[in-house]
Amino acid sequence: MARTNSPLSFSTHSELRLSGTGDARAALLRMRAARVNVSLSTDATSITPPNMFEMMRFTWNLGVPWKGTQNDAENPIGVHEVIEMATINGAKALGLGEVTGSLTEGKRADIILIRTKDINIAPVGNIETAVVQTATPGNVDTVIVDGRILKRSGRLIAYDVPHAIDQAEKSATGIRNKAGDLLKF
Repeated sequence: MARTNSPLSFSTHSELRLSGTGDARAALLRMRAARVNVSLSTDATSITPPNMFEMMRFTWNLGVPWKGTQNDAENPIGVHEVIEMATINGAKALGLGEVTGSLTEGKRADIILIRTKDINIAPVGNIETAVVQTATPGNVDTVIVDGRILKRSGRLIAYDVPHAIDQAEKSATGIRNKAGDLLKF
């Protein structure tokens, strides 16, 4: 992957749950050491939460080399690096690094404003640590994507959420019915 400059979309929860091919920690650290562009993703919401804050937290905790392994000389993954995996690295992986993924003049701005006075996050000593270690989607006050406000005062305003939930429930019921209700975990 490093030789061909291929990015890696790392779905931390799935890598731990579904990977029968080896140690997810070692794979993550090996890709990082090879300077592969690692971004974060959620690929199976049936077994992993679609929550990038949790994905960052989980990856930060996973990114500690173990003594006596091939990665024991590596530095632990830091909170700044995990935020980059969740933002600019994803944009680069999609070929959009020059368009979005960071707050840079001339780029399309995707901005997430987090309430830092909520009980689970205050007091904030270091904002990057707070984002990775304690923030949740419930702390997101405002989301602006390419100049369009999608969430304000903690509420999605750009989408008909009840309609989306209704459609998802109908779809899930239809899939279960067609499968003979065999979808059990």
